[in-house]
Amino acid sequence: PTGIFLRQQLARTMWMDLDLRAQQILPGQSKTRRGQLEELCSEMNAFMLALDEGVVDDDTVLAAAVWRHFCHAQPTSLDRLVKLVAYIRKNVQHLEQLPDENFMKNGYIYFLPLNGDVVDTKFVNQHYLDFKNKARGVIK
Repeated sequence: PTGIFLRQQLARTMWMDLDLRAQQILPGQSKTRRGQLEELCSEMNAFMLALDEGVVDDDTVLAAAVWRHFCHAQPTSLDRLVKLVAYIRKNVQHLEQLPDENFMKNGYIYFLPLNGDVVDTKFVNQHYLDFKNKARGVIK
């Protein structure tokens, strides 16, 4: 149940953030925004399936998913792919080690930085509060 809740929270938060950003870029163009968000939804569903497969399989499968979806199947350095795969793996491990209460009680999710393994909690907490305040104005 925690994994399903976590996935739903991540998706909900991502879509809220995308909608907030789209409103800033395309103010007053809700029909255009809606169409673009539907397209992004299709891409996101495909990516989530590929990422799930890569996470449960080996690094080559995960690297292929990252290359197709993050790098848009364009020529990409091996170092970049290795770094992205390592980043995903370390954050999956990080999320698995966090207490379920982080997700189940308050929906609070944070990730480790790309470089290093220490979370800047002051930055993360402020970013979370800023996001909640912005989202509060959009969701009524």
